[in-house]
Amino acid sequence: MILLKLDQTCHKSRLDPFIEDKIMNKYLISADIEGITGVVGKIFANENGSHYQFARRYMVSDINAVVQGIVNIDPDAEIVVRDAHGAKAANIDLERLH
Repeated sequence: MILLKLDQTCHKSRLDPFIEDKIMNKYLISADIEGITGVVGKIFANENGSHYQFARRYMVSDINAVVQGIVNIDPDAEIVVRDAHGAKAANIDLERLH
């Protein structure tokens, strides 16, 4: 899993010009199923593997841990998550994502 802090942007309220500028940090999390906690072989990483569904759950758990860590120290952060596994990149269980 790769975590990048992309940049800081300054946002001014369009509705209330008297609100001070706010700095917002942007983060990108790029996650691949290989390297996720508990994924120890191809039976986890292959969509037809017998442990693939376990790997998907482990993947979202690891991502959620990173997201929670960011939110704990930077509650106003903008966080983007990228699935970097396979051509479809559809391995993250979106219903369980933070």
